[in-house]
Amino acid sequence: VIEGQAGAMRLDAMLSSHPIQVPIRHAEEVEEVFDAISYYKGACVVRLIHSFLGHKFFEEGLQTYMARHKYSNTETVDL
Repeated sequence: VIEGQAGAMRLDAMLSSHPIQVPIRHAEEVEEVFDAISYYKGACVVRLIHSFLGHKFFEEGLQTYMARHKYSNTETVDL
């Protein structure tokens, strides 16, 4: 966990860093945007939320989210 956070911080300090959420206009852009920076920063945010809410509420929230959006697409506002 610590190694992943340190990796995220190192990558985020680079000039090439970018926000986790970026607009995607064409499907081809997904591979350009989803890189190590997005992966590690996203993982840090998920761990932070888990730590804040606690395991029970985090798990319940995930189950609710998955049930609410099964068989459909989501957008950032759905989080």
